[in-house]
Amino acid sequence: MKNTFILIFILLISYTSHSQNNDNEGYFGAKNFATVEVLLSNPMIYNYRSRRNGNTPLNKNLDESSDKLNTGFRINYGRIVKRNVALCIEAGIDYSNVYLEYSNEGSYYYNKYYYKGMSYVLKSEKLDIETYTIMPKVEFSTKHALLPLGFSHQIGFGVSTSKLKNRDYNLELYQYNDDNYYNGNYQMVPNSKEFIKDNFYNYANANRIKTYTFLYALSVRTAITKQIFINYGFRYALNVTLGNFFTQNTDDINYLIQNSDIRREVARQKTSNIITFNLGMTYAF
Repeated sequence: MKNTFILIFILLISYTSHSQNNDNEGYFGAKNFATVEVLLSNPMIYNYRSRRNGNTPLNKNLDESSDKLNTGFRINYGRIVKRNVALCIEAGIDYSNVYLEYSNEGSYYYNKYYYKGMSYVLKSEKLDIETYTIMPKVEFSTKHALLPLGFSHQIGFGVSTSKLKNRDYNLELYQYNDDNYYNGNYQMVPNSKEFIKDNFYNYANANRIKTYTFLYALSVRTAITKQIFINYGFRYALNVTLGNFFTQNTDDINYLIQNSDIRREVARQKTSNIITFNLGMTYAF
């Protein structure tokens, strides 16, 4: 999918580059521009939903703080095909966090022992998610504008892949029966922290989580020199994360956390994080 997007962009650039009249030149005759941006967003909707679902630590061993800021970085290349229209392609990486907390009735493995019919509660600290994105875009402005200067709109469709960052996480596993569950009386599984560390997640075989993104962005560029601009604005994104029906299931009962668990939380985080602010610099040439 990434290669298809890049090929379409190159073909469009090649087709439009044959025209050499002045209408295909932007600010001070520039035909190309490159942008570097930082993206910032507050995942307050996702945090609220997580806390509402009871995502609070059972004791002080877990970090109770919520994620306050998601960050990302983007690089963009644009080719001006008319004075107010440009074809662009962007790539970047995003950093965010998700939480895991759920109860389950059934069974699980603990070292060499098999607890059949044992119900449990699992709670985690913030889990680090890395997301890589590539997206072709169309940028346009008013009829008499000279890109990349001033106000412009961007519409794009891209694909991203997410993965859980491989590091040690603080998690806790508790067992309960119906009586002490409702009384808030949990019993921690002996040595469960060591068990979780060794049998937490199958990093080696877990598929990346694919998300399709529809983007609208409003950007403002203010000239510092003839070639350098400060750019800022906001981005509205509609994210669609594919489930197991479209992707290979890589769940493994030998691990406590499944790939479908991470996919579920990534989807929740992305669908609730719809507005992002951006700040960066543009070079026109």
